[in-house]
Amino acid sequence: MGLPDDGKLPIPDTLLLNGGVFRAAKLAERLTSTLRAWRGQPVRVLHNDDPDVAVARGGVAYALSRQGLAPAIAGGSPAQLLAAAR
Repeated sequence: MGLPDDGKLPIPDTLLLNGGVFRAAKLAERLTSTLRAWRGQPVRVLHNDDPDVAVARGGVAYALSRQGLAPAIAGGSPAQLLAAAR
């Protein structure tokens, strides 16, 4: 069930920096460069004007989706997504 295990850990190819801590440019740069080094290729960083408010907005979006007032966004590992699609 799910994807075969190739013995490698999945490494993100896209990064969304949420939380006020990522207003610190050096921390954001360090995380991005670490992921780039692990992947051996660039990581796409999504634009986020207000990382400190993004977590709160996500909470509101989640609450609205639980009430059927907004679309739900799925997430998880590829294996979880495949299992949910069945």
